Amino acid sequence: MPTHQSPAIGGRDVVVVMTQADKEALEDELRKLDDQERPLSREVARMNTDKDDAQSATIVARRSELATLARRRGEIIRTLSNAQVVEVSGAVDTVSIGSMVLVQIAGQVPTVQLQICRNGDANAGRITPESPIAKALLEGVNRSGRRSGAKEGETVVADTPSGPTEITVLSIINDSEGCNDT
Repeated sequence: MPTHQSPAIGGRDVVVVMTQADKEALEDELRKLDDQERPLSREVARMNTDKDDAQSATIVARRSELATLARRRGEIIRTLSNAQVVEVSGAVDTVSIGSMVLVQIAGQVPTVQLQICRNGDANAGRITPESPIAKALLEGVNRSGRRSGAKEGETVVADTPSGPTEITVLSIINDSEGCNDT
């Protein structure tokens, strides 16, 4: 799984929406980091005890590796502690994580094709579940007040930085394989 930023915004943690597969991938990465960290810590401790000047550059390099591992470990722990696991729907009539959706934003033409993926890439048309548009599509309130994943033909309102924005779902393809999140 590619490295992603910490889920802290302005010093406060935010809910991180992810699939069970995302969560398991992070837990697996955490186990691998722990497996890398243990022998490295022992090696640094041994080198510190030996205090051989010829090894000082190596000690510095190993300490740097340990710091990098510890930083990533902290990111994963924070992400997992703020995780909200959601199901990827197999139904193609409701937007879920992994969905490829064709939407019309604020009645504008042309339409926009987006995919909601754990690791967003705006240039590739992939948005994260935490983005205002994805939140509206995944759990937004439609005009009739129903709160759940949007369906084809429905219009939801996203709370974007530029203000409330209507998004109409034209079509949905649930295809989490296209996200390449692992």
